[in-house]
Amino acid sequence: MLLGNYDRNYMQLTEEEINQWNQLKQREIVSKLGGMEERKSLFREYPNAARHYLSLFPNHYLDIVDLKNEQELNDLADKYLEMLDSPGTPERLTQAGEKINLKNIEHKQVMECIITTT
Repeated sequence: MLLGNYDRNYMQLTEEEINQWNQLKQREIVSKLGGMEERKSLFREYPNAARHYLSLFPNHYLDIVDLKNEQELNDLADKYLEMLDSPGTPERLTQAGEKINLKNIEHKQVMECIITTT
């Protein structure tokens, strides 16, 4: 089975993750009116695996909590640029047939490239 970007299969949750998620879902209930429940979302507090599980493509989900870690994303972008600029990499970023100087590319552009190609 393809696991996408992660080392585990997020299509299956552990018992502990299910229990944590169920407790949070109960805490989300603010009030009840007849058969209806008013809820306040605690999505960001869900276990990481539960947020992945709820996604349409659990093993390819870009978690909103992980995306807030700007330093880690910048480090990943730097590694990606180094990989693209290394002599052994067959693919090169080009602009009108000329090699782009990767040192001048902003991290935002690299992250957009990573997100659109994964």
